[in-house]
Amino acid sequence: EIACLLEALQEPIGNGTFEGPYCNTSWDGLSCWPATPVNHLVEKPCSDLVLPNSFFDGTALQGTAFRFCSNDTTWVQDGFTNYSVCIQELMTAFSHTYSQI
Repeated sequence: EIACLLEALQEPIGNGTFEGPYCNTSWDGLSCWPATPVNHLVEKPCSDLVLPNSFFDGTALQGTAFRFCSNDTTWVQDGFTNYSVCIQELMTAFSHTYSQI
């Protein structure tokens, strides 16, 4: 979380990465989401968000989590991040690992 806040503080005025309005860098309680132009979807691999490389039995997570920057420069639904694919993958990996015990 601290690294995310530092990243946000280092963003140049107007972001400098793209022209026009954008949503600010944001921490959602699990991951840091980069500044994103309005009306854009940003995705992150589940493996980067939840666990470094693999989970339980060594199976790498393949899906992505995402959030959307709306045209009013806010993250949709009060900053909602869709982790549903990641959660499903984690549940599957967890079930597979512990069914073998």
